[in-house]
Amino acid sequence: MPPELGNLPNLVDLDLSWNQLTGSIPPALGSLSALSVLRLDYNGLTGPSPSELGNPASLRYLSLAGNEVRAHPFGAWQTRPPQHSVAYGERLVRPHSLRTR
Repeated sequence: MPPELGNLPNLVDLDLSWNQLTGSIPPALGSLSALSVLRLDYNGLTGPSPSELGNPASLRYLSLAGNEVRAHPFGAWQTRPPQHSVAYGERLVRPHSLRTR
């Protein structure tokens, strides 16, 4: 996946699912300040999920299902409102339910 995707600050919805992408997720995707939906599901992505994916405040839905990606940016998502969600594996996770007491 080209890191130049991070040079599209007005991008709102990026769906690259089912595209046979391989390698790691570029941290530059965290600089997409207008991004609301990021779907990278069912590719061949591997390695750690960059913590920068938790940066865009506008990001409401993140799907990394069907990849071999580790260490999802839940920490940054735990303070998000309940309508925000992350798809990992085969299930949808609402990050507000991950908070510890």
